Amino acid sequence: MCKISGSLQESGITFSSQQWIGLWKIEDSEVYQKYLKGQYVKIVDFIGKKSPALWFIEVKSSFAPEDKDRPFQKQCEDILQKFHDTMLLCWSICLGKSFREWEKRFDKNLCDTIKLPHIDVHCCLIVKGANSEQANSIQDTLRHYDSMGMSKLKTLFRVKEIWVYTEEIARKKGIIL
Repeated sequence: MCKISGSLQESGITFSSQQWIGLWKIEDSEVYQKYLKGQYVKIVDFIGKKSPALWFIEVKSSFAPEDKDRPFQKQCEDILQKFHDTMLLCWSICLGKSFREWEKRFDKNLCDTIKLPHIDVHCCLIVKGANSEQANSIQDTLRHYDSMGMSKLKTLFRVKEIWVYTEEIARKKGIIL
């Protein structure tokens, strides 16, 4: 994975490595581009380590219930699938299990940093331009919608919660600049 140093923008939101013990951008890595892209593996934008937890972070420029091209239920399924796939990928790499041949090329620094299995996990969706009411509605839906088996992962991988933040709240919590 590509460990970030400095700052990076995703969907118009700025992340800084200075706010994290470790921050990794999966989609920019050679491994993702070469082996995962187009393989039906959905991955979140970032994995971040912030004491005392590991964060799986997805950023969206919009997430609207009234989107005709992408129904709300489909948007929720996609987000949950990204959290699910990223968790399984991360843990399979760190536990030395074979997910696919490419896992050997990932940055082992990630595994050293997260100290499995003694870390809490937070899944976080940041929605650019959302207000608090919209974020809370999306959060409630994601927390209750379990088509991807997240309840099992929550127990197995110490997933504490799924959070949906507006830019303002994410900034106040120190997740973004």
